[in-house]
Amino acid sequence: MSLERDIARKFLYSETAKPRLRPVVKVSTIGIALGILLILISFFIIDGFKQEIRSKIDGFIGSVKISNPDNTFNRYTVPLDLPEGLTDSLTAIARSRDPKAAVYTFADEMGLIKVDSTFRAVAFHGVDSLFNADFFAKYMVEGEIPRFTGESDEEVLMSTTLAKLFDLKVGDRCLSYFTDGESFKVRRLIVSGLFYTGFEEYDQALLVGDIRLVRSVAGFDDDQVGGIQIHLTDHNQVGQVFDHCFDYLAERNGRYEERYTMFTSEELYSGIFSWLGLLDANVYMILVLMIVVAGITMITGIIVLVLEKVRAIALLKTLGQSDKSLRRVFLHISAFVLGRGVLWGNALALLLAGIQMTWKPLKLDPSQYYTAYVPMEIRWETLLFTNLIIVISVLLLVLIPTRVIGKIHPAQVLRFE
Repeated sequence: MSLERDIARKFLYSETAKPRLRPVVKVSTIGIALGILLILISFFIIDGFKQEIRSKIDGFIGSVKISNPDNTFNRYTVPLDLPEGLTDSLTAIARSRDPKAAVYTFADEMGLIKVDSTFRAVAFHGVDSLFNADFFAKYMVEGEIPRFTGESDEEVLMSTTLAKLFDLKVGDRCLSYFTDGESFKVRRLIVSGLFYTGFEEYDQALLVGDIRLVRSVAGFDDDQVGGIQIHLTDHNQVGQVFDHCFDYLAERNGRYEERYTMFTSEELYSGIFSWLGLLDANVYMILVLMIVVAGITMITGIIVLVLEKVRAIALLKTLGQSDKSLRRVFLHISAFVLGRGVLWGNALALLLAGIQMTWKPLKLDPSQYYTAYVPMEIRWETLLFTNLIIVISVLLLVLIPTRVIGKIHPAQVLRFE
């Protein structure tokens, strides 16, 4: 085996006073590295998009949403009667699968904000003190998140998009108008904090405030809410939590005749999640194409090396080295080239991903992509899977050109020497 390694090393380096890697080896290494770089960056971006968009949707509407079945799809004007202990039971179910799960009640109401001559319709999302503050904390630009536990129900979170439209700053006051079709109800609001998520659908129209304010303008009783949101940090547990909560609520329906309806975030935003699924298909297509390209690069490089060293191969055959042993020589060469390409490809991919994740130099149009920058997420299982598939596939493809060695006949190659 050491003899084959020594021969492979001789074939890899030029025969000069200062040995250097042969140009064909360098080109093959660069080709492999660029292929791996493209594949890994594609996976990082897709994983980043999925994580970022899912996180935002779940942050706004919850991983699982429970409401009165008399509401139309994604509308919560009909209140849900909240039995004592229901949220505690749902919290226990959710945390049995995800210890960091959060459950809180909400009530939504459409309203109008008017400052001087500027006005806009907004969706007022009223929450209780248990709401998912960690989500908004990631996107806070200025101010602080209200606790919604004090005597005042006037404090609200507003997006920077709305704040710029109304020329409002943290601490400023404005009036909101709500109507039931017959009369208007006016409430004073205080801007406690400003956030920006890049999810324009919500940034342009969402106010987050106290559920008590919504109850007062919508005419809800103290034990009535618009619905219940369950937030999970582990997206893989959504299906399990949904099923367990469904069984629990179905049991309450049979026992107390309580009525509920449930949706997951994927059901409420099926179009967006279908789009993310299509992105997955594109990445796997890129993976297959890059494996083919890397394989062709390696095959071409091996064939060029065989042609360059055809006399040396013939001489080694004359000295008694078998075709099998010579094929192992070129497998050593392939492993060397592939190893360097994989190393450099991974290093560059991690470096570029780290730069984007830290400083976010690559920007996007949030109105089209639901985020203001190119999101990336490094998942080590993706990294391991991609490298393993590429290494195995390319090494199997390299077996093709090594068969050429068996067709080299020493008598024909060396007879003019």
